[in-house]
Amino acid sequence: MSDDTRNPESDSDPARNSDPVEPVPVPREGAESDESFLELRAESHVGPLPHPTTLAEYDQWVPGTGKAIVDNWLKESKTRRETHRWTAVRIPIIGQVMGFIVVAGALVISGYAIHLGQSLAGFGVVFAALASVAGAWIAGRRP
Repeated sequence: MSDDTRNPESDSDPARNSDPVEPVPVPREGAESDESFLELRAESHVGPLPHPTTLAEYDQWVPGTGKAIVDNWLKESKTRRETHRWTAVRIPIIGQVMGFIVVAGALVISGYAIHLGQSLAGFGVVFAALASVAGAWIAGRRP
């Protein structure tokens, strides 16, 4: 929560200024009794859910709305964690298995090519397979 000293008259759009800020005259210390200044206070809330006061106001308009918003957020958070778990753990394992299959297949093909007397083609296949796996490994390690 922070204090804000904006002028409410300059911000006439009600969609942008949803929380009314009411000026309160506050006498200055040591000043004459007829001198005063206005102190403006504004409250802001930043977070994944609306402020509890806002949720209570939603419930006043449509009963159960606040609970529905919180339940929806909890469900979305659970889905996000499950998706992260899938992408952080399972996908790298799948990539390693696929890399192994590519290299093993390339070794079989290059061994057969060398057996047929095509040593240059056999070494080319091994080199291409190892270069593609190394390239994927290097690209995956970049932040």
